[in-house]
Amino acid sequence: MKDAPNVAEKACGALYFLAQGYEDVGSTSPLTPYFQEIVQSLLNVTHREDAGESRLRTAAYETLNEVVRCSTEETARLVLELVQVIMAELHKTLEAQKLSSDEREKQNELQGLLCGCLQVIIQKLGASEPTKYAFMQYADQIMNLFLRVFACRSATVHEEAMLAIGALAYATGPNFAKYMPDFYKYLEMGLQNFEEYQVCAVTVGVVGDICRALEDKILPYCDGIMTQLLKDLSSNQLHRSVKPPIFSCFGDIALAIGENFEKYLMYAMPMLQSAAELSAHTSGADDEMIEYTNLLRNGILEAYSGIFQGFKNSPKTQLLIPYAPHILQFLDSIYMEKDMLSDCGLLAGMMLMKNCYWRPWRPSRYSGKLDISRVMSGHCHFQTTEAFFLLVVTNSCISISIMGLGSFFCHGVVEVGRGVVGYVVASRYFSGGLRSESVIFGDRLRRAVKVLNGLIMLHA
Repeated sequence: MKDAPNVAEKACGALYFLAQGYEDVGSTSPLTPYFQEIVQSLLNVTHREDAGESRLRTAAYETLNEVVRCSTEETARLVLELVQVIMAELHKTLEAQKLSSDEREKQNELQGLLCGCLQVIIQKLGASEPTKYAFMQYADQIMNLFLRVFACRSATVHEEAMLAIGALAYATGPNFAKYMPDFYKYLEMGLQNFEEYQVCAVTVGVVGDICRALEDKILPYCDGIMTQLLKDLSSNQLHRSVKPPIFSCFGDIALAIGENFEKYLMYAMPMLQSAAELSAHTSGADDEMIEYTNLLRNGILEAYSGIFQGFKNSPKTQLLIPYAPHILQFLDSIYMEKDMLSDCGLLAGMMLMKNCYWRPWRPSRYSGKLDISRVMSGHCHFQTTEAFFLLVVTNSCISISIMGLGSFFCHGVVEVGRGVVGYVVASRYFSGGLRSESVIFGDRLRRAVKVLNGLIMLHA
């Protein structure tokens, strides 16, 4: 790493993959005895006068991040010492005055690298209670540095600092509330940044991190956050890739503030319904559009799931009932989607809560009364090992199709009286031959189950 920049950059790359190779070795790594020397060597590289050539400085910091990320508990003390070193480096960049445009650009790049390094360190130390407790002594200083970084108004630095603050929120938990008065204006600026949409997307993710950290302590800031998120969704200027995470963020907010999300339902639910209708029209779409539709549907499902869980055990649950038919129609459109089912081998079992009657439309071995206790204890088995289910709701009945791939299996109607009695769906993948769209569908199925459980709650 003392060689010419192009050679040193390759040496950093080799060390990067070496550290990655020992990521899962357990409590002791062969690199542990050399950890301090490796870190110091990489820091020396970042200070070289020619570190700007061949991406050398960037490669050195990326390698340092990977060495820290893959380190073991034996080196936790050294990682903690590294916090002060990186903080000092970041502080130095903030003290620089009267820089030329080129120097300012290099300074912004360095600040972004240092914020990225702090993010990895925070995540590493925040992963266990002893190291998290030791790290907390630096939390105030680090947050102050991040707030000063935001004043630089560089998109790259803003993005990296936001990611680091998300990690800090996770590590500090409810204690992050004390930073919100000073940080909120930068959070709002990030949500308003339509031109640099990557910054906006990262900021949306950080809102979710903060919601998980603060829970209902985020409530005083929710009016401003929700107003801006709704503006983002309505804007044609914002890149469409940011919109699925915004829907997920609705779920994070609802989960954090619970029934207090009531005031936002009349605005959020129509947005979700419009997006759900948009996602249903994928016929003839290209691969890029199908991928976007997948992301959009996942975001919608996460929003509904968070909203249902947020209202759980609340007397205001009834406020969600008017939206139930549309949600079930959306779920049905997912299961009807040909592109999602084409190569999907799912083992689908349906368990009906309470005792319901199965009225077959065609002969079936499951005619008659289906006892939930028998299904749960494993006494009822479907005849096909590769199956998927289709859910259709009409008035007070749920129509459920269980089909073997390529062949009709059985079809019936479950009588549920005055509403949804309840159901749970269990699924499992077979090990072979699943393509990426199968995995996407499986993730969506798990999200859909959460939404279905929320609908059950409405009629419990």
